[in-house]
Amino acid sequence: MCINRNPSNTFGRRTEEERHLLCGFYCTEGSLCNRNLDCGHTYPSECADISFQKDGVYNVYPKGADYPKPAYCVIRNGIKWTVIHRRFDGSVNFSRNWEEYKQGFGNVKGAYWLGNEAIHLISTNGKHKLHIDLELRNGSRFYADYSLFKLNNESSQYLLNVTGYSGTAGDSMDNDTLDGRANGYNCARKFQSGWWFALCNFSDLNGNFTKYVPGVLQKWYMNLHYAAIIQSEMMITKY
Repeated sequence: MCINRNPSNTFGRRTEEERHLLCGFYCTEGSLCNRNLDCGHTYPSECADISFQKDGVYNVYPKGADYPKPAYCVIRNGIKWTVIHRRFDGSVNFSRNWEEYKQGFGNVKGAYWLGNEAIHLISTNGKHKLHIDLELRNGSRFYADYSLFKLNNESSQYLLNVTGYSGTAGDSMDNDTLDGRANGYNCARKFQSGWWFALCNFSDLNGNFTKYVPGVLQKWYMNLHYAAIIQSEMMITKY
């Protein structure tokens, strides 16, 4: 059903497989439409493939995945993004093992990690960019954009390629390739988190720093000092 007389897109459901398809629909002069869906066999691999007008949880089908993955989708300045990380309080424990970071955890409507495997499948299906929003304890807000974001497969230990920084937060990730090996392993244990480390410095949005700064779970190297982050959101989209 729609209250719109203009052509648009929506989800249909292919009942025999119980999967959402990308479908076209057209509204007539009446208020009802969607009687005859023109459905292909293309599933949305990420939020950018979905026609939606409101931020919320939608099922995506990353290329290569055998099952749908709930993801939080947002629209910012007309661009549709897939949220891969959101954290705003300590309600979700981010001190997890390898398998949990691979599959994802948390509440997709709240604080959560989408999952390394899903992030890998999405970010390697065409070119992708990364946007990060940060909020400090004093209420100040900053952002970081990276024009290239790609997470490699599990056999590479989810090696991260990220470059092309711009923004107001300072560049704490643009290291071309960041991973969890060697020094990263000790950093992960030290800060009780899964992250891409460069000698434990610069950033860790999945960490637990309460024993260093009370009430602070995350850090970001900003303007020659470490900023105490209380809220963060990471999102990717293709271009």
